[in-house]
Amino acid sequence: MKCPECGKTLKKLTRQKWFYTECGLDHVILDGVTVWVCEECKNKMPVISHVTTLHDKIAAALAKKPGRLEGREAQFLRRYLRLRAVDFAELLETTPVSVSRWERKGHLLPAPVDRYLRTLYFLHKVKSRAMVNPHIAASRWLEWLKKLRGEVEDFEITIPMSVRT
Repeated sequence: MKCPECGKTLKKLTRQKWFYTECGLDHVILDGVTVWVCEECKNKMPVISHVTTLHDKIAAALAKKPGRLEGREAQFLRRYLRLRAVDFAELLETTPVSVSRWERKGHLLPAPVDRYLRTLYFLHKVKSRAMVNPHIAASRWLEWLKKLRGEVEDFEITIPMSVRT
């Protein structure tokens, strides 16, 4: 395999940790990724397969985050739900400009918007039949939402990569 930058042969490294910033988040770590490295120009290229399943896992981790969602996390979850910013704004009876402000890096989502977005995620999972017993899950979900408070320090998502991820 040749490096797309310099054309030299790539060396295969395995079992590496990869900060998956390509998803738009700085704190998603894939553990056990195969990485190709160019010994000449030091260019690194991870081999990431089953991206849809990977994004399912990231979305689930974000929806279960114990504190309020940060702007980029909310943006990831909104996009995962295939909601355009203009449509999300319409659902909340606000403007796309407000959604854009909420989704800035480092900005915490307003608490009601945070809960609404997580509830949309929950409904998506119920609709896709990803939950075994939606009635029990719904009552647990509502109880869990009541416990959400403030922000969480050092939130990190680590996903072990396997053949089936």
